[in-house]
Amino acid sequence: TGKTLVYLSLKELEERLPQNQFIRVHRSYIVPIKQILSLQNNELLLRGCKTPVPLGGHYKEIFYEKMSGKLM
Repeated sequence: TGKTLVYLSLKELEERLPQNQFIRVHRSYIVPIKQILSLQNNELLLRGCKTPVPLGGHYKEIFYEKMSGKLM
């Protein structure tokens, strides 16, 4: 519901977060898996978020492998 300022790179943050609960979907975004509602036109719709999150080309294959069978 808000922004949090951290003094880590996204790569460092990604390494510290539980991999079974979070996924990197773009060079600028890590999202909680439980909040993903759907994927439409390479954009993720997240519960409680009005703005879609882009799915970056570099992260697509990893995303599809990890999310296989979890999306609507």
